[in-house]
Amino acid sequence: MKSLIVSAAALTGLVSADPMPLIPLPASVKPMEGAFEFSAATAIRFDRSVKTEMELFATDLQARTGSAPKTAAEELEILLPS
Repeated sequence: MKSLIVSAAALTGLVSADPMPLIPLPASVKPMEGAFEFSAATAIRFDRSVKTEMELFATDLQARTGSAPKTAAEELEILLPS
């Protein structure tokens, strides 16, 4: 989950590296038209174990966008097919 927050932070410019500021770096990237826009409807889903990191990220987003993102604490887990 922490890597998801770091990935999202990279998208806001908190982390910059060439060629693509994403952590973890995907196996492939295909640039396309469009953009992701933060608004009052934007929400951050996070696992309760990373609440402090989410609060830092949400504060930074609010400073950059002027809009406080909604937050939703959840028990997030990855389910692998068996």
